Amino acid sequence: MNQDEFFLLGKVVKTSGSNGELVFFFDTDSTERYKKLESVFIKIHENLIPFFIARIEMKPKNQVLVKLLDVDTTADAEALLGTELFLPLSMQPKVKASKAYDFDFTGFLVTDHIHGPIGLVTNLLEMPMQELLEIDHEGKEILIPLVEDIIKEIDKKNRIISIEAPEGLIDLYLQ
Repeated sequence: MNQDEFFLLGKVVKTSGSNGELVFFFDTDSTERYKKLESVFIKIHENLIPFFIARIEMKPKNQVLVKLLDVDTTADAEALLGTELFLPLSMQPKVKASKAYDFDFTGFLVTDHIHGPIGLVTNLLEMPMQELLEIDHEGKEILIPLVEDIIKEIDKKNRIISIEAPEGLIDLYLQ
């Protein structure tokens, strides 16, 4: 399975009880959209392995109590501690213009329609009014608002964000 066809949902953070139950952390704004999840892919030795879910229960703070099929002992559960959880890209929620992006863009290359390649995203800054992409351009920091008017295309497979920055915005940082 090609990992480019999946998105990172979260992580296995702890075991629970003695019958192999696990606690997942879902890195998302809404765990509720996954309350009927039937399976999840767990990254083991760089491979994505499908696991079917027997029972799932939403908990506070993005935690989810899960019982996986064929994970029946504490030892089985402990072997999965710290592993990452993935789902197919087809299950990733669609982003609405008025809602924050629910995806990690760290390491994506940002290209502008005038300046060409700008640099790599180092962080996503969450400000009260909007989110900003923090981009490293040859050691200089460039901040680009993560808004629909500027972000023209996000190519997750090739990890490229195409933008049309307002005139003068990028130049402001390059002086």
